[in-house]
Amino acid sequence: MQQQLFNNPENPKPTFRELIHENEKAEKLHFLTGMAAEPYIRQLKGNIYELQDALGNSYLPFVNFKLDIVNTDINDPSRHKIGITFYTPLMVLVDIVDRHYLLSKDTDATAHWEILSFPMHPNLAICYLEKENE
Repeated sequence: MQQQLFNNPENPKPTFRELIHENEKAEKLHFLTGMAAEPYIRQLKGNIYELQDALGNSYLPFVNFKLDIVNTDINDPSRHKIGITFYTPLMVLVDIVDRHYLLSKDTDATAHWEILSFPMHPNLAICYLEKENE
């Protein structure tokens, strides 16, 4: 990591949280680390394979990602934690049934959709929702 760019040589901060508190410019480390991770994310070829749909298929597509450093400690690699937010193409949330998101890639349909069904998962969130005018 490039923490040395933002750390004070006379009084270095070992954890990311301490570093941010000392130097707010260290927020750039999220972006810089994301750039370093990009070749690895590209290997996923636009699919989130760890998240399976109700049928056991692993093909939820993504078009972009954002990496966040949750915590790190330059003295203890076991404390390195990151979060990656994957952004899917725009989809329609058709319904939520039996704790499953019913999604469709067909954003132009109004009555009939081909459905992807994903169970609710603690690390799965809807980041953008546009409600129709009723």
